Amino acid sequence: MAKRYKYESFTCIDYDDMMETYNQMYSKDYQLIGYRLYKSSEMYQKAVLTLYPRRKGVKKNGK
Repeated sequence: MAKRYKYESFTCIDYDDMMETYNQMYSKDYQLIGYRLYKSSEMYQKAVLTLYPRRKGVKKNGK
C-alpha cells in the first residue's frame, strides 16, 4: 500500500501564523499529521507540514 502523505513548505512568522495558513489553505482537503519549524532568518521561519488527504463523505466529528 502506497503512502499518500503530502509535504508542503512555506515561510511564516511563528506557530500561530503557520496554523492560520494551514486552516486557510489545507484544512478542508487535508488532515495535519505533523509539522516542523526551522529558523531561516531573524524574523521568518520555514514550516514543513506533513498532510494526509481527508476521506470523502466523512463528517468532521468522525460520525
